[in-house]
Amino acid sequence: MDLIINFIGIILLFQTVSGGKTTYTIYLPDGRNDPAACASFIPEHYGFIRVTTPIDESKINWPYIPCNQGADCKLFPLDKDEIKMTGINPGGGTVDVRPTAQLMPSYKDFNSYPITPATAAAASVATMSFSTGQLTGIGLGNGMLHTRLSIQTIGSDIKIEGRNNRSLVVPMKSSVDILNLPLEIALGTPGTQMGGGDRVHYFLYHKLADKEPTGPCKAPGDPKSVASAAMNMGGPSAGEVSLSIACSNTNYP
Repeated sequence: MDLIINFIGIILLFQTVSGGKTTYTIYLPDGRNDPAACASFIPEHYGFIRVTTPIDESKINWPYIPCNQGADCKLFPLDKDEIKMTGINPGGGTVDVRPTAQLMPSYKDFNSYPITPATAAAASVATMSFSTGQLTGIGLGNGMLHTRLSIQTIGSDIKIEGRNNRSLVVPMKSSVDILNLPLEIALGTPGTQMGGGDRVHYFLYHKLADKEPTGPCKAPGDPKSVASAAMNMGGPSAGEVSLSIACSNTNYP
């Protein structure tokens, strides 16, 4: 594969099937502005595209923040962006979901707290859709899990675009991170344990729901709402979704 995209932090993966084509959309719930849930403060989460490999400065039209993972590390802030990529193989509407993806937590009460794409997009700091590539679940030594998408490219450059004509170009064989994390962790402080734990962090998921929960605070990490697989490997019918969280705890990389 020619491009690696890591989804790290509080990111939801939304699966739909229509006309025999499976599409996946990621939603980064907007965790800015001092969010609180379960009577606990949640550290503010910010969306970024993070690139740690060398890229041509002349091909960057997106203000960025330097991060501390080397001179080439750059954070490109996300703010109501629909991320689009050109220079990748569009494929035939098939995503290869590897068995390791089944390790990812899955939220299964979307019937109780329904989600529609319009509502989720409105409550997100960024979205991105794809219908090709290979999805895997990646486990790190600190106990954290995240989702990885590997995609074949066309040519030597991949253009990444956001709103207001912001763009950057990364070369083939690049590794790109899409993050929804507290700023200090996105900057590159690994393994930081944030306060509140999974329960309140995952509660950011409910920002994407069509209605707020009225019962006791719960999160995808709670036993009754975790399924054995992140994806419905049998394939949902049109309009149904399968949701997974891009991390399993607060030990972010």
